Amino acid sequence: MLAYLGFVNDTNAAIGSRKPIETANPLVPSSTKSKGPGSGGPPKKNYPKPRHWYSLELDVACHYIKLIEDPEYSTPVIPVYDLVYLSPAPSSQVRRIPDVASKLHEPFMMQQEVRVVAEGISPPNDVGVMPADTIGGMSPNVWWIAAGSTKSSSTSARSDPAPGQILMVDMTKSNFNPHPLAIKPGYGYTHIAWEDMDLDSHPDAIAIRAKSTGSELVWLQQPPRNVPWPDHIIDEEVGANQFKTMWIDDDDTKRLLIICAGSRKGELTVYWVDDPDNDWSRTSKIKKTIIGKDGNYINIEIVDVNNDGRLDVLTSVSGVRGMPGKVICYEVPEKTSFDKGTWKKHILSTDFSASQNYRTISPGGVYAFYPGKSQNEKPSIIVSGADDGRVYLLRPRSWSEYIWHYDTDVILHRENSRIGVPAVADVDGDGNVEVFVPEKNYIHVLTFQGTDKPQAGQGGQRKSSTILMTVSLIVLSVLFL
Repeated sequence: MLAYLGFVNDTNAAIGSRKPIETANPLVPSSTKSKGPGSGGPPKKNYPKPRHWYSLELDVACHYIKLIEDPEYSTPVIPVYDLVYLSPAPSSQVRRIPDVASKLHEPFMMQQEVRVVAEGISPPNDVGVMPADTIGGMSPNVWWIAAGSTKSSSTSARSDPAPGQILMVDMTKSNFNPHPLAIKPGYGYTHIAWEDMDLDSHPDAIAIRAKSTGSELVWLQQPPRNVPWPDHIIDEEVGANQFKTMWIDDDDTKRLLIICAGSRKGELTVYWVDDPDNDWSRTSKIKKTIIGKDGNYINIEIVDVNNDGRLDVLTSVSGVRGMPGKVICYEVPEKTSFDKGTWKKHILSTDFSASQNYRTISPGGVYAFYPGKSQNEKPSIIVSGADDGRVYLLRPRSWSEYIWHYDTDVILHRENSRIGVPAVADVDGDGNVEVFVPEKNYIHVLTFQGTDKPQAGQGGQRKSSTILMTVSLIVLSVLFL
Protein backbone atom coordinates (compact mmCIF):
# COMPACT_ATOMS: atom_id res chain seq x y z
CA MET A 1 0.00 0.00 0.00
CA LEU A 2 3.03 2.26 0.51
CA ALA A 3 6.34 2.69 -1.25
CA TYR A 4 9.11 4.41 0.71
CA LEU A 5 10.88 7.17 -1.20
CA GLY A 6 13.91 7.60 1.00
CA PHE A 7 15.46 9.95 3.55
CA VAL A 8 16.54 13.45 2.61
CA ASN A 9 18.67 15.26 5.18
CA ASP A 10 19.33 18.29 3.01
CA THR A 11 16.38 20.48 2.05
CA ASN A 12 18.17 21.35 -1.18
CA ALA A 13 18.62 17.71 -2.16
CA ALA A 14 16.32 15.68 -4.36
CA ILE A 15 14.16 12.89 -2.97
CA GLY A 16 16.09 9.66 -3.48
CA SER A 17 14.14 6.48 -4.11
CA ARG A 18 13.57 3.47 -6.26
CA LYS A 19 11.18 5.66 -8.24
CA PRO A 20 12.41 9.25 -7.95
CA ILE A 21 9.53 11.68 -7.88
CA GLU A 22 11.71 14.55 -9.05
CA THR A 23 11.66 13.16 -12.59
CA ALA A 24 7.98 13.94 -13.03
CA ASN A 25 7.19 16.55 -10.42
CA PRO A 26 10.10 18.06 -8.50
CA LEU A 27 10.00 19.02 -4.88
CA VAL A 28 11.15 22.63 -4.85
CA PRO A 29 12.10 23.96 -1.41
CA SER A 30 11.94 27.72 -1.55
CA SER A 31 11.38 30.72 0.66
CA THR A 32 8.99 33.61 0.29
CA LYS A 33 9.61 36.49 2.64
CA SER A 34 6.70 38.45 4.03
CA LYS A 35 5.84 41.60 2.18
CA GLY A 36 2.09 42.00 2.62
CA PRO A 37 0.08 43.90 5.23
CA GLY A 38 0.53 41.06 7.68
CA SER A 39 4.28 41.63 7.79
CA GLY A 40 6.12 44.66 9.14
CA GLY A 41 9.23 45.09 11.23
CA PRO A 42 12.49 43.24 10.77
CA PRO A 43 12.22 39.48 10.24
CA LYS A 44 13.12 37.16 13.11
CA LYS A 45 16.44 35.58 12.12
CA ASN A 46 17.35 31.90 12.47
CA TYR A 47 13.81 30.89 13.27
CA PRO A 48 13.51 27.17 12.51
CA LYS A 49 11.77 25.82 9.44
CA PRO A 50 10.96 22.15 8.97
CA ARG A 51 13.04 20.20 6.48
CA HIS A 52 11.81 17.52 4.13
CA TRP A 53 12.57 14.12 5.65
CA TYR A 54 11.09 11.49 3.33
CA SER A 55 8.07 10.74 1.16
CA LEU A 56 5.76 7.75 1.00
CA GLU A 57 4.17 6.65 -2.26
CA LEU A 58 0.66 5.22 -1.88
CA ASP A 59 -1.34 2.91 -4.11
CA VAL A 60 -4.34 5.24 -3.83
CA ALA A 61 -4.84 8.99 -3.95
CA CYS A 62 -4.75 10.81 -0.62
CA HIS A 63 -6.40 14.19 -0.02
CA TYR A 64 -6.71 14.37 3.78
CA ILE A 65 -4.46 13.38 6.69
CA LYS A 66 -5.41 13.41 10.34
CA LEU A 67 -3.49 12.47 13.47
CA ILE A 68 -5.91 10.83 15.91
CA GLU A 69 -5.02 10.21 19.53
CA ASP A 70 -5.80 6.64 20.53
CA PRO A 71 -8.02 7.00 23.64
CA GLU A 72 -7.14 3.46 24.81
CA TYR A 73 -3.39 3.98 25.03
CA SER A 74 -2.84 7.73 25.25
CA THR A 75 -2.15 9.50 28.53
CA PRO A 76 -2.27 13.25 29.28
CA VAL A 77 1.54 13.22 29.21
CA ILE A 78 2.22 10.77 26.38
CA PRO A 79 -0.28 10.77 23.50
CA VAL A 80 -0.31 7.84 21.08
CA TYR A 81 -1.18 8.92 17.55
CA ASP A 82 -2.65 6.97 14.67
CA LEU A 83 -1.98 8.48 11.25
CA VAL A 84 -5.20 8.34 9.25
CA TYR A 85 -5.52 9.23 5.59
CA LEU A 86 -8.62 9.53 3.43
CA SER A 87 -8.79 8.46 -0.19
CA PRO A 88 -11.34 10.16 -2.47
CA ALA A 89 -13.53 8.46 -5.07
CA PRO A 90 -13.26 6.06 -6.74
CA SER A 91 -11.28 4.37 -3.93
CA SER A 92 -13.31 6.01 -1.12
CA GLN A 93 -11.32 4.51 1.73
CA VAL A 94 -10.26 5.39 5.27
CA ARG A 95 -6.84 3.96 6.12
CA ARG A 96 -4.91 3.87 9.39
CA ILE A 97 -1.27 3.53 10.41
CA PRO A 98 -1.45 2.75 14.16
CA ASP A 99 1.05 4.27 16.61
CA VAL A 100 2.87 6.18 13.88
CA ALA A 101 5.59 7.32 16.32
CA SER A 102 6.95 3.77 16.59
CA LYS A 103 7.40 3.69 12.80
CA LEU A 104 8.50 7.27 12.22
CA HIS A 105 12.18 6.35 11.78
CA GLU A 106 11.39 3.12 9.90
CA PRO A 107 9.01 4.08 7.11
CA PHE A 108 9.06 0.56 5.65
CA MET A 109 7.12 -0.57 8.72
CA MET A 110 4.29 1.76 7.73
CA GLN A 111 3.76 -0.32 4.59
CA GLN A 112 3.41 -3.48 6.64
CA GLU A 113 0.91 -2.11 9.15
CA VAL A 114 -1.49 0.01 7.07
CA ARG A 115 -5.05 -1.13 7.69
CA VAL A 116 -8.21 -0.26 5.79
CA VAL A 117 -10.74 1.03 8.33
CA ALA A 118 -13.56 1.62 5.86
CA GLU A 119 -14.12 0.92 2.17
CA GLY A 120 -17.16 0.64 -0.05
CA ILE A 121 -18.50 3.81 1.56
CA SER A 122 -19.29 7.24 0.14
CA PRO A 123 -16.22 9.46 -0.40
CA PRO A 124 -14.89 10.26 3.10
CA ASN A 125 -14.51 13.95 4.05
CA ASP A 126 -13.46 13.83 7.71
CA VAL A 127 -12.85 11.42 10.58
CA GLY A 128 -12.44 11.64 14.34
CA VAL A 129 -12.96 9.98 17.71
CA MET A 130 -16.39 10.03 19.31
CA PRO A 131 -16.32 11.42 22.88
CA ALA A 132 -16.36 8.77 25.59
CA ASP A 133 -19.81 7.42 26.42
CA THR A 134 -21.46 9.28 23.55
CA ILE A 135 -23.68 6.25 23.14
CA GLY A 136 -24.43 4.00 26.10
CA GLY A 137 -22.40 0.80 26.09
CA MET A 138 -19.97 1.89 23.37
CA SER A 139 -16.33 0.81 23.52
CA PRO A 140 -13.62 3.31 24.58
CA ASN A 141 -12.38 3.83 21.01
CA VAL A 142 -15.06 4.52 18.40
CA TRP A 143 -14.43 6.64 15.30
CA TRP A 144 -16.92 8.71 13.34
CA ILE A 145 -16.65 9.24 9.59
CA ALA A 146 -18.34 12.07 7.67
CA ALA A 147 -18.82 11.03 4.04
CA GLY A 148 -20.64 11.80 0.82
CA SER A 149 -20.14 13.79 -2.36
CA THR A 150 -20.46 17.57 -1.95
CA LYS A 151 -20.21 18.26 -5.69
CA SER A 152 -22.48 17.67 -8.65
CA SER A 153 -22.64 14.20 -10.14
CA SER A 154 -23.19 13.08 -13.70
CA THR A 155 -25.86 10.72 -12.44
CA SER A 156 -29.18 11.67 -10.95
CA ALA A 157 -29.78 11.77 -7.22
CA ARG A 158 -31.88 8.61 -7.56
CA SER A 159 -28.99 6.58 -8.99
CA ASP A 160 -26.18 8.34 -7.13
CA PRO A 161 -24.21 5.62 -5.27
CA ALA A 162 -22.59 8.09 -2.84
CA PRO A 163 -25.19 9.50 -0.43
CA GLY A 164 -24.25 11.54 2.61
CA GLN A 165 -23.27 9.29 5.50
CA ILE A 166 -22.33 9.58 9.17
CA LEU A 167 -20.66 6.30 10.12
CA MET A 168 -19.24 4.94 13.37
CA VAL A 169 -16.50 2.29 13.59
CA ASP A 170 -15.53 0.34 16.71
CA MET A 171 -11.73 0.43 16.59
CA THR A 172 -11.34 -2.17 19.36
CA LYS A 173 -12.59 -4.94 17.08
CA SER A 174 -10.24 -7.06 14.99
CA ASN A 175 -12.46 -6.49 11.94
CA PHE A 176 -13.73 -2.98 11.28
CA ASN A 177 -17.40 -2.67 10.36
CA PRO A 178 -18.70 0.89 9.69
CA HIS A 179 -22.22 1.33 11.05
CA PRO A 180 -24.41 4.17 9.66
CA LEU A 181 -25.89 6.70 12.07
CA ALA A 182 -27.39 8.85 9.30
CA ILE A 183 -27.86 8.69 5.54
CA LYS A 184 -28.89 11.65 3.35
CA PRO A 185 -29.12 11.11 -0.44
CA GLY A 186 -27.94 14.02 -2.56
CA TYR A 187 -25.73 15.55 0.14
CA GLY A 188 -22.32 14.98 1.66
CA TYR A 189 -21.48 15.39 5.36
CA THR A 190 -18.28 17.41 5.76
CA HIS A 191 -17.54 17.52 9.50
CA ILE A 192 -19.08 16.42 12.83
CA ALA A 193 -19.03 17.97 16.32
CA TRP A 194 -20.61 16.40 19.39
CA GLU A 195 -22.66 18.44 21.89
CA ASP A 196 -25.79 17.89 23.99
CA MET A 197 -28.16 20.11 22.04
CA ASP A 198 -31.47 19.22 23.76
CA LEU A 199 -30.31 18.88 27.39
CA ASP A 200 -31.09 15.17 27.69
CA SER A 201 -27.53 14.33 28.82
CA HIS A 202 -26.81 12.51 25.54
CA PRO A 203 -24.41 14.07 22.99
CA ASP A 204 -25.94 14.88 19.61
CA ALA A 205 -24.20 15.35 16.26
CA ILE A 206 -23.74 18.83 14.72
CA ALA A 207 -22.99 18.72 11.01
CA ILE A 208 -22.92 20.56 7.71
CA ARG A 209 -24.25 18.60 4.77
CA ALA A 210 -23.49 20.06 1.38
CA LYS A 211 -24.23 19.57 -2.30
CA SER A 212 -23.23 21.48 -5.43
CA THR A 213 -26.04 24.02 -5.07
CA GLY A 214 -26.01 24.71 -1.32
CA SER A 215 -25.46 23.45 2.21
CA GLU A 216 -27.38 23.02 5.48
CA LEU A 217 -26.29 23.42 9.09
CA VAL A 218 -28.06 20.72 11.09
CA TRP A 219 -27.96 18.80 14.33
CA LEU A 220 -28.97 15.16 14.62
CA GLN A 221 -30.70 14.10 17.81
CA GLN A 222 -29.49 10.96 19.52
CA PRO A 223 -32.51 8.66 19.86
CA PRO A 224 -33.24 6.54 22.96
CA ARG A 225 -33.09 3.35 20.87
CA ASN A 226 -31.22 1.98 17.87
CA VAL A 227 -33.23 3.88 15.28
CA PRO A 228 -32.28 6.61 12.75
CA TRP A 229 -31.20 9.90 14.28
CA PRO A 230 -33.80 12.62 13.50
CA ASP A 231 -32.35 15.83 12.08
CA HIS A 232 -33.08 19.45 13.00
CA ILE A 233 -32.14 22.19 10.54
CA ILE A 234 -30.42 25.23 12.07
CA ASP A 235 -29.96 27.03 8.73
CA GLU A 236 -31.13 25.59 5.42
CA GLU A 237 -28.62 27.74 3.49
CA VAL A 238 -25.54 28.21 5.61
CA GLY A 239 -23.29 28.78 2.57
CA ALA A 240 -20.43 26.87 4.15
CA ASN A 241 -18.71 23.48 4.15
CA GLN A 242 -16.68 23.77 7.36
CA PHE A 243 -17.44 24.84 10.93
CA LYS A 244 -16.06 24.70 14.46
CA THR A 245 -17.71 24.98 17.87
CA MET A 246 -16.50 26.90 20.91
CA TRP A 247 -17.81 27.73 24.39
CA ILE A 248 -17.60 31.25 25.81
CA ASP A 249 -18.57 32.99 29.05
CA ASP A 250 -21.50 35.27 28.31
CA ASP A 251 -22.52 37.26 31.40
CA ASP A 252 -21.50 34.35 33.65
CA THR A 253 -23.38 31.91 31.43
CA LYS A 254 -21.64 29.29 29.32
CA ARG A 255 -22.76 29.64 25.73
CA LEU A 256 -22.14 27.39 22.74
CA LEU A 257 -21.15 29.09 19.48
CA ILE A 258 -21.14 27.41 16.05
CA ILE A 259 -18.85 29.32 13.66
CA CYS A 260 -19.19 28.56 9.94
CA ALA A 261 -16.68 29.29 7.18
CA GLY A 262 -18.81 30.56 4.29
CA SER A 263 -17.02 29.36 1.18
CA ARG A 264 -20.17 29.93 -0.91
CA LYS A 265 -21.57 33.16 0.55
CA GLY A 266 -18.22 34.72 1.40
CA GLU A 267 -19.28 35.23 5.02
CA LEU A 268 -17.96 34.05 8.38
CA THR A 269 -21.06 33.47 10.52
CA VAL A 270 -21.66 32.62 14.18
CA TYR A 271 -24.80 30.85 15.46
CA TRP A 272 -26.04 30.60 19.03
CA VAL A 273 -29.29 30.02 20.90
CA ASP A 274 -30.71 32.82 23.06
CA ASP A 275 -31.45 30.47 25.94
CA PRO A 276 -29.60 30.43 29.29
CA ASP A 277 -29.50 26.63 29.25
CA ASN A 278 -28.33 26.33 25.62
CA ASP A 279 -31.42 24.40 24.54
CA TRP A 280 -31.15 24.22 20.73
CA SER A 281 -34.53 22.52 20.47
CA ARG A 282 -36.01 26.01 21.02
CA THR A 283 -35.80 26.78 17.30
CA SER A 284 -37.28 30.27 17.57
CA LYS A 285 -34.40 31.28 19.88
CA ILE A 286 -31.60 30.45 17.43
CA LYS A 287 -29.70 33.59 16.34
CA LYS A 288 -26.83 34.36 13.98
CA THR A 289 -24.40 37.20 13.37
CA ILE A 290 -22.02 37.79 10.47
CA ILE A 291 -18.45 38.13 11.77
CA GLY A 292 -16.73 39.00 8.51
CA LYS A 293 -17.23 39.36 4.75
CA ASP A 294 -13.70 38.93 3.44
CA GLY A 295 -14.27 36.35 0.73
CA ASN A 296 -14.46 32.59 0.31
CA TYR A 297 -13.60 31.25 3.76
CA ILE A 298 -12.03 27.78 3.70
CA ASN A 299 -11.73 26.46 7.25
CA ILE A 300 -11.58 27.51 10.91
CA GLU A 301 -9.29 26.90 13.87
CA ILE A 302 -10.17 27.94 17.42
CA VAL A 303 -6.88 28.88 19.06
CA ASP A 304 -5.28 31.63 21.18
CA VAL A 305 -3.34 33.24 18.32
CA ASN A 306 -1.73 36.14 20.22
CA ASN A 307 -1.25 34.34 23.56
CA ASP A 308 -3.39 36.74 25.60
CA GLY A 309 -5.32 33.95 27.34
CA ARG A 310 -8.42 34.28 25.12
CA LEU A 311 -9.41 32.06 22.21
CA ASP A 312 -9.54 33.57 18.72
CA VAL A 313 -10.97 32.50 15.37
CA LEU A 314 -8.23 31.67 12.85
CA THR A 315 -9.33 31.26 9.24
CA SER A 316 -8.23 31.46 5.61
CA VAL A 317 -9.77 33.14 2.56
CA SER A 318 -9.13 31.91 -0.97
CA GLY A 319 -7.86 34.33 -3.61
CA VAL A 320 -10.21 35.44 -6.41
CA ARG A 321 -9.98 37.36 -9.70
CA GLY A 322 -6.18 37.59 -9.74
CA MET A 323 -5.97 38.64 -6.07
CA PRO A 324 -4.07 36.57 -3.49
CA GLY A 325 -5.82 34.93 -0.57
CA LYS A 326 -5.40 35.77 3.11
CA VAL A 327 -4.92 34.26 6.55
CA ILE A 328 -7.06 36.19 9.03
CA CYS A 329 -7.61 36.15 12.78
CA TYR A 330 -10.75 37.51 14.46
CA GLU A 331 -10.71 38.35 18.15
CA VAL A 332 -13.82 37.22 20.02
CA PRO A 333 -15.47 40.26 21.66
CA GLU A 334 -15.38 40.54 25.42
CA LYS A 335 -18.05 38.63 27.33
CA THR A 336 -21.62 39.97 27.34
CA SER A 337 -21.05 41.61 23.95
CA PHE A 338 -20.10 38.83 21.53
CA ASP A 339 -23.36 39.32 19.60
CA LYS A 340 -23.12 43.14 19.59
CA GLY A 341 -19.40 43.83 19.78
CA THR A 342 -16.85 43.98 16.98
CA TRP A 343 -14.92 40.88 16.07
CA LYS A 344 -11.63 42.71 15.57
CA LYS A 345 -9.85 41.52 12.42
CA HIS A 346 -6.11 41.03 11.91
CA ILE A 347 -4.66 40.04 8.53
CA LEU A 348 -1.71 37.76 9.28
CA SER A 349 -0.54 37.15 5.72
CA THR A 350 -1.39 37.79 2.07
CA ASP A 351 1.78 36.17 0.71
CA PHE A 352 0.07 33.56 -1.46
CA SER A 353 -0.18 32.87 -5.17
CA ALA A 354 -2.79 35.01 -6.89
CA SER A 355 -5.81 33.14 -8.19
CA GLN A 356 -5.90 32.84 -11.98
CA ASN A 357 -8.92 30.56 -12.34
CA TYR A 358 -12.26 30.68 -10.58
CA ARG A 359 -12.21 26.87 -10.35
CA THR A 360 -9.01 26.82 -8.27
CA ILE A 361 -8.57 27.41 -4.55
CA SER A 362 -5.51 28.93 -2.91
CA PRO A 363 -4.74 29.03 -0.10
CA GLY A 364 -6.53 26.09 1.46
CA GLY A 365 -6.95 25.51 5.18
CA VAL A 366 -4.96 26.79 8.18
CA TYR A 367 -3.61 24.57 10.97
CA ALA A 368 -2.07 26.05 14.13
CA PHE A 369 0.65 24.27 16.11
CA TYR A 370 3.39 24.92 18.68
CA PRO A 371 6.94 24.31 17.39
CA GLY A 372 8.29 23.58 20.88
CA LYS A 373 7.03 21.65 23.88
CA SER A 374 5.54 24.73 25.52
CA GLN A 375 2.09 25.99 24.55
CA ASN A 376 2.61 29.17 26.57
CA GLU A 377 3.56 31.10 23.44
CA LYS A 378 2.12 32.17 20.13
CA PRO A 379 1.47 29.26 17.77
CA SER A 380 2.90 28.96 14.30
CA ILE A 381 0.56 28.16 11.41
CA ILE A 382 0.77 25.63 8.58
CA VAL A 383 -1.22 26.68 5.49
CA SER A 384 -2.14 24.35 2.65
CA GLY A 385 -1.66 26.11 -0.67
CA ALA A 386 -4.26 23.76 -2.18
CA ASP A 387 -4.23 24.28 -5.97
CA ASP A 388 -0.94 26.22 -6.04
CA GLY A 389 0.97 23.11 -4.94
CA ARG A 390 2.67 24.77 -1.98
CA VAL A 391 2.76 24.41 1.79
CA TYR A 392 3.32 27.62 3.75
CA LEU A 393 4.62 28.24 7.26
CA LEU A 394 3.55 31.38 9.15
CA ARG A 395 5.67 32.36 12.15
CA PRO A 396 5.08 35.23 14.60
CA ARG A 397 7.61 38.05 14.38
CA SER A 398 7.03 39.13 17.96
CA TRP A 399 5.91 37.43 21.16
CA SER A 400 3.93 40.53 22.20
CA GLU A 401 0.17 39.94 22.36
CA TYR A 402 -0.33 43.36 20.72
CA ILE A 403 1.75 42.67 17.61
CA TRP A 404 0.18 40.59 14.83
CA HIS A 405 3.04 40.52 12.28
CA TYR A 406 4.00 37.19 10.70
CA ASP A 407 6.72 35.86 8.40
CA THR A 408 5.55 33.60 5.56
CA ASP A 409 7.77 30.91 4.02
CA VAL A 410 7.18 28.17 1.46
CA ILE A 411 8.35 24.89 3.01
CA LEU A 412 7.21 22.54 0.23
CA HIS A 413 6.41 23.09 -3.45
CA ARG A 414 5.04 20.52 -5.89
CA GLU A 415 4.76 21.87 -9.43
CA ASN A 416 1.41 21.49 -11.22
CA SER A 417 -0.11 19.62 -8.31
CA ARG A 418 -2.57 20.02 -5.46
CA ILE A 419 -1.93 19.92 -1.72
CA GLY A 420 -4.61 18.36 0.47
CA VAL A 421 -5.32 18.74 4.20
CA PRO A 422 -2.07 18.25 6.19
CA ALA A 423 -1.59 17.17 9.79
CA VAL A 424 0.98 18.51 12.24
CA ALA A 425 2.07 17.35 15.71
CA ASP A 426 5.05 16.12 17.70
CA VAL A 427 4.00 12.50 17.35
CA ASP A 428 6.94 10.91 19.19
CA GLY A 429 7.29 13.44 22.01
CA ASP A 430 10.92 14.34 21.27
CA GLY A 431 10.21 18.06 21.04
CA ASN A 432 10.43 18.10 17.23
CA VAL A 433 7.18 18.67 15.36
CA GLU A 434 6.38 16.55 12.31
CA VAL A 435 4.28 17.71 9.34
CA PHE A 436 2.46 15.18 7.15
CA VAL A 437 1.43 16.55 3.75
CA PRO A 438 -0.90 14.74 1.30
CA GLU A 439 -0.35 15.30 -2.43
CA LYS A 440 -1.88 13.05 -5.08
CA ASN A 441 -0.69 9.57 -4.09
CA TYR A 442 2.13 10.79 -1.83
CA ILE A 443 2.54 11.59 1.84
CA HIS A 444 5.46 13.98 2.39
CA VAL A 445 6.95 13.97 5.89
CA LEU A 446 8.68 17.12 7.16
CA THR A 447 10.36 17.51 10.52
CA PHE A 448 11.92 20.15 12.77
CA GLN A 449 14.45 17.56 13.92
CA GLY A 450 17.97 18.78 13.21
CA THR A 451 16.95 22.44 13.08
CA ASP A 452 17.82 25.06 15.68
CA LYS A 453 14.82 25.89 17.85
CA PRO A 454 15.01 29.19 19.79
CA GLN A 455 13.53 29.54 23.24
CA ALA A 456 10.05 31.03 23.46
CA GLY A 457 10.32 34.78 23.01
CA GLN A 458 13.91 34.58 21.78
CA GLY A 459 15.57 34.34 18.40
CA GLY A 460 18.00 31.62 17.44
CA GLN A 461 20.88 34.13 17.26
CA ARG A 462 20.40 35.10 20.90
CA LYS A 463 20.64 31.48 21.99
CA SER A 464 23.74 30.90 19.82
CA SER A 465 25.36 34.09 21.18
CA THR A 466 24.76 32.95 24.77
CA ILE A 467 26.41 29.58 24.08
CA LEU A 468 29.37 31.26 22.33
CA MET A 469 29.85 33.69 25.23
CA THR A 470 29.78 30.84 27.75
CA VAL A 471 32.39 28.86 25.78
CA SER A 472 34.58 31.98 25.47
CA LEU A 473 34.48 32.59 29.24
CA ILE A 474 35.47 28.98 29.92
CA VAL A 475 38.43 29.24 27.50
CA LEU A 476 39.61 32.53 29.06
CA SER A 477 39.34 31.05 32.54
CA VAL A 478 41.54 28.11 31.53
CA LEU A 479 44.13 30.41 29.91
CA PHE A 480 44.51 32.62 32.98
CA LEU A 481 44.63 29.86 35.56
